[in-house]
Amino acid sequence: MSSHTLPKRQNRLRNVIGSVFAAVCIYSVGTYVILPALWRYYEHNPKLEYSPKVTQTSEGVSGDPLNVGLVGTKEEVVGALLTAGWYPADPITLRSGIGNTSVELSHYTGQITHRIDADIDEERDTFMSYLEKAHQINSEYQVTGVGATLQGRNGGGDYYYTDG
Repeated sequence: MSSHTLPKRQNRLRNVIGSVFAAVCIYSVGTYVILPALWRYYEHNPKLEYSPKVTQTSEGVSGDPLNVGLVGTKEEVVGALLTAGWYPADPITLRSGIGNTSVELSHYTGQITHRIDADIDEERDTFMSYLEKAHQINSEYQVTGVGATLQGRNGGGDYYYTDG
């Protein structure tokens, strides 16, 4: 082995080790510092942080998970809904944008209630697409809701799943 070969191998090894170290540092800072900070910013809305995550009956019994929130005056929200081809509840309340599959008597109270489709994200996405097509969305952001759920149950006992 010549005297020039050994230093070249050592230099190459130092370069590889330095590159791997730099890549690990960049990955770590990006993954554990930058992206979490951006994600917290993306999700965080102080006004909604402690808002309800599920509907409630007048007796305080939990109902369906909330998956859409509209911010505006009553006139702005009603106008956006009508423009998008939807009819608002009267009075406007926190309501779940979940697809109803049938109406029946509650297993728990005997009152008239509804059954929901298990894929609650589909109805949310459909609703939002109507508002987008009607150009009724000024801004959109995500807030933490009930969280990703594969086998949730609403207050009526219906199963649902959601991305959060």
